Amino acid sequence: MLRLGSAGLIVLAACGTAESLAPDARPTAPDAPAPAAAALVAPDFSLGSFDTGNLTDACTQLAPWGDSWGIDAETFSAPDTHAISGARFLVYDRGDGNEAAYFFGKESEGRWGFVRFIEGDMWGGGNCGPIGWHRFAPVPTHGQNVQLRISLYRDTTELLTSSQSWIMFAINVWFSSPDMPKAGGDKLHRKPLVMDLAFHHECNIAGCRLRNYEDDSAYHYQALVGEAPSGSWADFDVDLSQHVAAAVSAFGLEAAEPTLALYQVEILVELRNAAGAASVDDYSVVTSPR
Repeated sequence: MLRLGSAGLIVLAACGTAESLAPDARPTAPDAPAPAAAALVAPDFSLGSFDTGNLTDACTQLAPWGDSWGIDAETFSAPDTHAISGARFLVYDRGDGNEAAYFFGKESEGRWGFVRFIEGDMWGGGNCGPIGWHRFAPVPTHGQNVQLRISLYRDTTELLTSSQSWIMFAINVWFSSPDMPKAGGDKLHRKPLVMDLAFHHECNIAGCRLRNYEDDSAYHYQALVGEAPSGSWADFDVDLSQHVAAAVSAFGLEAAEPTLALYQVEILVELRNAAGAASVDDYSVVTSPR
């Protein structure tokens, strides 16, 4: 387990190599921030054998390893349906005795969707059923340096249309505070901040790009924080503190910054009229006082 405290703790696992596997072959009460919180578990994704098989036209939300990472595959742009065209999740041996977690998603109906590994809880529930995965106590970020590290293998990337497709491989981190300026639907009844920290992005929709914007549900901060090569493992080290500061400045959230806390983490492929797959391993978060 990775614990975040005043001095910080680093948890890393050994990296290896893996061959690419074809998608068709494999794979209500507000929480009060705590200064030291049990947080992101299973940082090396040695989660034990698991395979959903091919999921078709379904909304899937599971906690296959109990109080650890969860899996989620759904669309989120239409309130009356959350089924996504295709998905698969599995854990496999990288060939050196270390395990990695693979996920594949396909969206072909023109709705926004994702496949993701997830921990935490920003909303107090999910679209596909109750939350069974690890829900850590919110982790305060004020006065802390926060580094995020991950190993990623980018596999399939496919745009399914000539002008209406989008795909993004990213880590999404969700923050909120009782001092956020607008009411909203999160667990604190505020409008939260989400940061899309992308490792690869492709789209052919007119004018599409990574950008900062506000909608009815959240403040959205988007940035490319590295480029994951196709067909090989790559390690990334992201200064999360730098992006928190940039997001606070972009949306004028300075009054909320002293009480801002991390509530939810996702490793995802976001899709619209696209298909994509990746593997992840060696995930960690490191905190230390400024």
